[in-house]
Amino acid sequence: MRGARTTPAQEPRPSAGWREQLKREVHTWAKFSAAAAGSLAALGLYLTLRGSPVGWKLTVVSLAYLSLAFFVLRPDVLLALLAAPFAFAAAWWRRRKTPADAPSGEPLGEGLPPLELFGPVAEEGKGQPDESAKVAAALQSFGVPARVVRRVVGPTVSRYLVELEQGVSVRKLRLLEADLAVALKRPSVRLVEEEGAVWVEVPNLYRAKVYLRGVLEELRHMPRSVRGELPLVLGVDARGEPLVVPLESLPHLLIAGATGMGKSVCIHSLILGLVAQKKPEELLLGLVDPKQVELMVYEDLPHLLAPIADTPGKAATLLDWAVGEMERRYGVLRDMRVRSLTSLPPDRRPFPFIVIVVDELADLILTGKEKVEESLVRLAQKSRAAGIHLILATQRPDAKVLTGLIRANVPGRVALRCAKATDSEIILDTQGAERLLGKGDMLVLVPGMGEPFRGQGAYVPGDNVSAVIAWWQRQRPEKRFLLDFGEKPGEENEKAGTAAPGGEAGGSGPAAGREAGTDPLLLRALEAVLESGSVSVRFLQQRLGISQSEALEVLAEMERRRWVSPAQPRKKRKVLVSSVEEALSGPQGGS
Repeated sequence: MRGARTTPAQEPRPSAGWREQLKREVHTWAKFSAAAAGSLAALGLYLTLRGSPVGWKLTVVSLAYLSLAFFVLRPDVLLALLAAPFAFAAAWWRRRKTPADAPSGEPLGEGLPPLELFGPVAEEGKGQPDESAKVAAALQSFGVPARVVRRVVGPTVSRYLVELEQGVSVRKLRLLEADLAVALKRPSVRLVEEEGAVWVEVPNLYRAKVYLRGVLEELRHMPRSVRGELPLVLGVDARGEPLVVPLESLPHLLIAGATGMGKSVCIHSLILGLVAQKKPEELLLGLVDPKQVELMVYEDLPHLLAPIADTPGKAATLLDWAVGEMERRYGVLRDMRVRSLTSLPPDRRPFPFIVIVVDELADLILTGKEKVEESLVRLAQKSRAAGIHLILATQRPDAKVLTGLIRANVPGRVALRCAKATDSEIILDTQGAERLLGKGDMLVLVPGMGEPFRGQGAYVPGDNVSAVIAWWQRQRPEKRFLLDFGEKPGEENEKAGTAAPGGEAGGSGPAAGREAGTDPLLLRALEAVLESGSVSVRFLQQRLGISQSEALEVLAEMERRRWVSPAQPRKKRKVLVSSVEEALSGPQGGS
């Protein structure tokens, strides 16, 4: 019908038809193009392998054409192919990343504290400027033709590998250390020879703090053959690599340096590093703290084999016990027909390792005299195979404290900054520690290495020390000591090398009272004990205002007269009399 209008349903829809047709044509083109591009890419690879200069060009063009065809056919496949190299690169980077970059915080083994308790991994340090040109210019200004070929940045110092011209004496270079320090505006500069190369160690402008947790995170990736049975976590070396030394290979360690140079921090790191890896049934600690300040925080640690020895007398008792334990262990090992504890697999070891830590050796050597040194030397000479090791620390590195016998039998050394070059020679048998920077900057000497190497000690914040100890206390609330200092009253004086009151001098102490009636001090002690019901050395010291040796003598006499019960492990003494009259009228009352 002319002039009639069509309805919308009757109108043609050309857009749908031509779009579908175009899509089919494009897909057909893409399929043929993909096949052709794939063939050309294979041909290009073949030509490339044959050495043809056009092979790689043909391959690149073909792959580009193939990518375009895939984009038309399957864009999702193309995106996956493009993302695959990035995914592989990300996976490779994650595996390459160091634990310090991606810490797990997980424990180092079953039944051990999580590493997140040990504090942060690392601090955000400032970048160190590259001073290679300055080092080379300073050397040339002093008439030493040299060039710097490599730079290694550590937390405390940066090391510059110097290539000297032929004929230049290294001895001449060593004479320029002080001049180089002035030229580079640093407190000190150290030259090190390693495998025919010469390194110049220059202190960093910005020091980076090294945390114990960062080194512990690295420890989990070390093979057992490297870290050993008792890894001592000292910190990091001059290159920033973990500084971990197997204690059983030393087998004893001496730490010395001037006051405030990081000795106590180093001891904390060593103790916490050990308890991060060993359970109480695998490791026992004997702690000696004559200053009664540094190590008392560990009094609730379940790894302790005895209460913390805070007097020279207790320390001597602990060392004497360790000598006896060493002999007993040798008997057991002899019966088992093995040479040492470490030669047995862990599940067959009859006893745990023992590490005795002495915070201030000077107080023991100068107070305990021959008895303490004799025990230390015997342990240092023989205890390695029995699994007993010593860590000795002092802030007085002089010949009176570090005697020749001790130095000869304690080969592992850690030298912190010293006041004098002679102190460095006593610790390391060479100079150098007097030029360290302090705050944990150290020189480490281990058996088998001719020269000491530099390191930076690890640090643990005080709150994290308490957190680790609290974690262990929750896991093992019951403490069981192998040695109780109250078991043998009166022995403290002999161990400390002191004379008992009223002894040789013929005084009026309780010992003299055995023959001359009852001493007034003994009566005062009896009255105090009857009044309070408390029987202990500390109580008598506080109540009577006497020294520890006098209190021990009084307590021993009261036990001899059967006024108080003998000491028993983990049990308090009991008062066996009810009045002064009963005590004096008893069979042991007056004599």
